[in-house]
Amino acid sequence: MSTGPAIGIYLDTDVYVIRPLDVFLKYEMTLDFEIYRDPPAVSNMIQITYRNARFLRHWIDGYRQYKPNVWFYNGGELPNMFISKTPQIIHRLKGEFCPESHQICHKLFTTYDESWRTDYYALHTFLRNNHFYHIWCVDNIDIQIYTFDEIIVSKMSTTFADMCRFVNFP
Repeated sequence: MSTGPAIGIYLDTDVYVIRPLDVFLKYEMTLDFEIYRDPPAVSNMIQITYRNARFLRHWIDGYRQYKPNVWFYNGGELPNMFISKTPQIIHRLKGEFCPESHQICHKLFTTYDESWRTDYYALHTFLRNNHFYHIWCVDNIDIQIYTFDEIIVSKMSTTFADMCRFVNFP
């Protein structure tokens, strides 16, 4: 009896999973892309992969050219070189893992978007503990709340507040 390939799912600690990710387990590797970049860059906050995925080996080998002073180079930009040569070795999503990081803060924290439950499998919140960790997330939106707790969230009428309430009262 074969046990099949070992599969791993990596999630940043601030990823909110909305729907089951098991639909992606049939692919060697599933990634989403930050489509606002030119060219689009790998969105590395969620990775679903077989242990011996071909793209994963290339990605890890890319760290031999590590550039510590160029943020996002090894994690997002360098992998595009491998993808452009062999795009068939990954299952590529078009926003279902919410790679629109330049827009997500507004979508989560200042408005209500009811499509969050159906359009995404996961959302990247850019929160550590109970506050933003990317200052550009706050700079790009008109928001007065920088720290979140259950009292503040209970008074908000935003997508993020709905997500929090859904965890407690589905």
